[in-house]
Amino acid sequence: MAKVIKRGGGTQKPSSPLQRTPAKRTGKVIDRKVYQAQQDAQEIISQGEEENRKREAAGVESVQAAFDASFAEAQTEAEANLAFKLVQVFHQRRMLIATALEDVRTLGVEIINKVVGGQLHLSHDKLDAQSQTEERSLLAQRRLLLALPFELHQRMNAQAPALLDFIHDAPELELTDDRIEGDMGWVQTDSLRLAADGQTLLEQIAQIYGLPTPDLSEPAPAQPAAQPLEDLEEEPAEKTVAISLEELKSLAAAAQNRKKGED
Repeated sequence: MAKVIKRGGGTQKPSSPLQRTPAKRTGKVIDRKVYQAQQDAQEIISQGEEENRKREAAGVESVQAAFDASFAEAQTEAEANLAFKLVQVFHQRRMLIATALEDVRTLGVEIINKVVGGQLHLSHDKLDAQSQTEERSLLAQRRLLLALPFELHQRMNAQAPALLDFIHDAPELELTDDRIEGDMGWVQTDSLRLAADGQTLLEQIAQIYGLPTPDLSEPAPAQPAAQPLEDLEEEPAEKTVAISLEELKSLAAAAQNRKKGED
């Protein structure tokens, strides 16, 4: 059987689509970038957390500092108030001793009158002297030590001599000669010592014992005397006259005319 051959050559193969070369995967590069981004994000988060910790620590420190300052101020104020209360206690003790001695004196006179059977005439001056001696002896059995700043103690000699004399004369008060710098003084009885501002302490002592409140403020520095100003002769101000160019021309022309006329 004869083989039929079609015109146009042999059999044609069906056209196939263009083959594309698959692109190489860059998985390692992407993974590296993702890892680096994660590391950067973690670093930012760590920095933010560290900053928050620093701010919290700074806030705690500032709060603690404010608390410590307030506590120290309250402690100083409380200690000063206790010092003033201690001065009041010694003053009340003085009043109680004086009242007790007066009662003993009155009772003693009545007993003597009953024993004698009549009015016994006793010298009031002697009774007063005896009572004062007993009072000073009882008051001196317990003393309150006072320590004042050195500069304040020096100012008392000139600005509050009456208060200084009273402290020296009071049997229950004893002013120490400690050289204390600054503004703080203290009071002490037995082993208890309480600090207070020196000037305020003296003002409280004066008020409690019924003495005039001293003015112990620092004196103002002396101002130097103003020197008299020397009289300066005023020189007369120079007068300047503004002349325009036209006026100069007219003056020059007038001068020339006068010169011609003279010729």
